[in-house]
Amino acid sequence: FKLNIGGGSYTDGETVTVGLPEQLFVASYEEMYIAILALLGHEGQHVLSSNFDSFVKYNEEETERLVRKGMSRRFAQNFVHSIGNIIEDGRIENILVNRLPGYISKIQFLNMYFWNLNEIDEETPELHGLTSTILTLSVLGIYPKNYNKVFKGTKLDKEIEKIKPLIFEGTKARTCNDGLNICRKIIYTIEPYLFELYEEIREQEEL
Repeated sequence: FKLNIGGGSYTDGETVTVGLPEQLFVASYEEMYIAILALLGHEGQHVLSSNFDSFVKYNEEETERLVRKGMSRRFAQNFVHSIGNIIEDGRIENILVNRLPGYISKIQFLNMYFWNLNEIDEETPELHGLTSTILTLSVLGIYPKNYNKVFKGTKLDKEIEKIKPLIFEGTKARTCNDGLNICRKIIYTIEPYLFELYEEIREQEEL
């Protein structure tokens, strides 16, 4: 176990690294401690419940599928990895709080802390709005802060409605592989919309 002040939290399946988020530097010591415990439980559950070989296969196959259809490898890799990680985060947190109910308040505190910080506004890029909405639905079951004010009734909102049942299905999947197969369905379902978003930033990305 490694604890860093700042930086990300992650695991390679053997070592768990927890980075106290910089956004919490202004919090009380008690809140910092709760956040560290939440992140430790989260990463520890990845070790117990995630399948890293399945992740590699999913990332490679879904990235290649999108690249063959004309998407840049960098964009495809980032999006495919994000969706897999988001759904798996929701899935393992469900397992964690059912296994250790004392973790419910800790996980809720950490997720709601960032929910309050990352509110949607008129300047929010549509791609960021898409991934942020999938994330908050996955780990909290709610939309991002100010979502209705900015995105209600938009194309993004309609695409989210298509995949919302899949998001919840993925977070309740029995195994990591089952959850990743649902991620494949999510990407396939919104693929035309994803290519629209890609085309909007394609020139900028190429530069």
